[in-house]
Amino acid sequence: MTAKTYIKPLPQWFFSKETKILFKILISNDAEVRFVGGCVRDSLLQLPVTDIDIATTDRPEIVTEKLRNEGFKTINVGLSYGTVITIIAGRRFEVTTLRRDSENFGRQAKVEFINDWVEDANRRDFTINTLSCNSEGLVFDPFGGIDDLRNGQILFVGNPRKRIEEDHLRLLRFFRFFAWYGIGLPDPRALKACSESAQFLNKISGERLNQETLKLLSAPNPLLALQSMANIGVLDILLPGVTKLNILEDLLGLESFCRGSLVLDSICRLAALFRNNHDNISKISEKLKFSKIQAARFFRLTLPEPRLKPRYYRKKGDQTFYPFNTEDCLQKILLNWAEDGGLSSSDSDEWLALFNKAKIWVSPKFPLNGGDVISHGISSGELVGNLLRDLENFWIKESFKPNREDLLLKLEKEIKNLSNQDAENHQ
Repeated sequence: MTAKTYIKPLPQWFFSKETKILFKILISNDAEVRFVGGCVRDSLLQLPVTDIDIATTDRPEIVTEKLRNEGFKTINVGLSYGTVITIIAGRRFEVTTLRRDSENFGRQAKVEFINDWVEDANRRDFTINTLSCNSEGLVFDPFGGIDDLRNGQILFVGNPRKRIEEDHLRLLRFFRFFAWYGIGLPDPRALKACSESAQFLNKISGERLNQETLKLLSAPNPLLALQSMANIGVLDILLPGVTKLNILEDLLGLESFCRGSLVLDSICRLAALFRNNHDNISKISEKLKFSKIQAARFFRLTLPEPRLKPRYYRKKGDQTFYPFNTEDCLQKILLNWAEDGGLSSSDSDEWLALFNKAKIWVSPKFPLNGGDVISHGISSGELVGNLLRDLENFWIKESFKPNREDLLLKLEKEIKNLSNQDAENHQ
């Protein structure tokens, strides 16, 4: 008889008020209810849990009725798939009825509701995602997912090729889960199936590609997953134009070296893959359906910044950091440093000094504004902008030392010089 496995210690979310309320509602009338998927998987590894998903033997209309009878609103966006979303005390929960997929269409499926936990688990993607547990933390493991999780093995449930044909996104999810949980080399059968199914990536929406790609890149070390994708031709379909991973490899080394000094950023890592490859920047932004903010950040970080280098700092001092925001400044320095060889660079000491100076840099605020110029009788918008720009450049060259009074005096001189020039031109 197989020994029972419990989640130990039970994570805090097990005891939260909102989780207890929901579970009490769902188990009424003898329904069987379990936590499923990522919350079980990550709790076994004692990792943080963000999403709590629940499965039940009740049909979705019964789940909806139970929740509404207790005064909780439901969101039925996934009702045809048996999923009811509710929010309790500010926390979002997905409650899904056990089901089988009777027909699959790549990213769509016809479903039938069932009462069989093993059959429900059988339709999932990977063995580590088939785990479920009850309210006491007892884990149910129909496909050996616990051992695979402990051994860092990402294995499809059943035939890998069939699983990908059922849902094309599983191809990309395989590499994402390997990046986060894999140990050693990826499963050969899975790699073969991914290679044979690579063109399915072209059928996946940009929004889904965006989510999976950025999640993959945010893994502690996505390098082996990306290299495996490159080896079988998947990376070139997902991110056309990526030919080398060396800058990203050096960036990851720098992130580890400077840990605690910056927020890790998947778009920064993506930018490392496209340095000096400007022709593909807009194509990738479009393919991944980047928001305007994401696209602007990707563009800023992909373009090399010659000012944020040690030799420029030696000449310009703290002027180097103006007017970058701190996050952009630190990540641009790391990207430049990675491009220079990372920790293997002969100038690593200077790069580190530059990074540390940027970390504590507080950008001063330019003391003047357009109203100061207008109050001196200047009405032309273009002229106001030109005067402000000239004064700000002067202020930067003087290492931000001139104060407001100094700059107002210089403004008056500049305006007087303009008046004298106008007078001479009209003589």
